Amino acid sequence: MSSSPESSLENHRPNRPSHSKLVFDQTLITCEVRRHNYPGNGTVDDPYLVDWLPNDPKNGFNISIGMKWVIVMICSFNTLACSLVSTVFAGTIIQIDDYFQSGEEVSILTVSLFVLGFAVGPVLWGPLSELYGRQIIYLLTSGASVIFEGASIACQRQDIAALTVLRFFAGSFSASAISNSPAIVADIFSPAERGLAVMAYSIFPFLGPTLGPICGNFLAAGAGWCWVDTLCTIR
Repeated sequence: MSSSPESSLENHRPNRPSHSKLVFDQTLITCEVRRHNYPGNGTVDDPYLVDWLPNDPKNGFNISIGMKWVIVMICSFNTLACSLVSTVFAGTIIQIDDYFQSGEEVSILTVSLFVLGFAVGPVLWGPLSELYGRQIIYLLTSGASVIFEGASIACQRQDIAALTVLRFFAGSFSASAISNSPAIVADIFSPAERGLAVMAYSIFPFLGPTLGPICGNFLAAGAGWCWVDTLCTIR
């Protein structure tokens, strides 16, 4: 008995893996991927043309529109938090100068070295995300930025040098959110529908540095500069 076209299509449709496998398996090389008949002969003159399988669960374009916008909002608020932290110490310069007796120029390094990390970080995180995937780089760098910010709280009673160095490393790792988030938006939206998503996302990188000095001034005046550093960790 010959199989119907519907059953034949069902046999060639890849089985959707579990959500945990989608999250932790960066390649998701399944039997369907290996058995798929790719165009080409696998030679130098006629190589295989590798493309997404029909209904491939790893294809970002196949995500539902609602989940796409959830991802955009997560990336947007993460970028907002990182960019806000870059300038929030601007409201604490006078207090840091009085506390460490370091001079205004050295106190300003708590802001400028964090921003310098924004220049150094993307040089690493952008290419690495292309090699190992956005997800794993995003998770590792976000965790490392929190660790360095938390370490700066521990050194608050020590010296200004440790605080500025830790702020630099925190900025370097936080830059992953700013450099990789636009790429995530491009990975899940087709060019025809990407304009609105990019426009919505682009608000947040500019909003963060604007809100940073305002939040820093109010928090420093009410609770002291140490709580501003704590805010950078819990953001």
